[in-house]
Amino acid sequence: MFEQIKQFIQLHPITMSVASDSMKPHLNIGDKIKVKAATLDSLRKFDIIVFFRNDKFICHYVKYKNKIRQNGKKIIITQGSKLNHEDFPVFEDEFIGLVISHRLPLAFKLKNNILHVISKMAEKFGITL
Repeated sequence: MFEQIKQFIQLHPITMSVASDSMKPHLNIGDKIKVKAATLDSLRKFDIIVFFRNDKFICHYVKYKNKIRQNGKKIIITQGSKLNHEDFPVFEDEFIGLVISHRLPLAFKLKNNILHVISKMAEKFGITL
């Protein structure tokens, strides 16, 4: 099924239903999302994407893009907005597409960018938060 969806989405955006609350409060269980084909290179930080892992479609936001490469393959790091941890790296062959029906609010983006800067500064000065 995964391969058929990857092929179909190249021609037409698809509508999917959110199956978990990991993106709460921005996306809730049962919300309909519209997903279109995209490339890893076209993604930006905080874009919401869908990928396929362990026989599940997962909808999370992009936290880091091409931060590191594993075995010469491009990866992105994602996270659910409700979660306190990053996902394992997402590889290109797991990536389905970009969610075009929803975006994360500016306040969420600003908060996360500020927390990232504070964390890096604390790390630089040897401070544990």
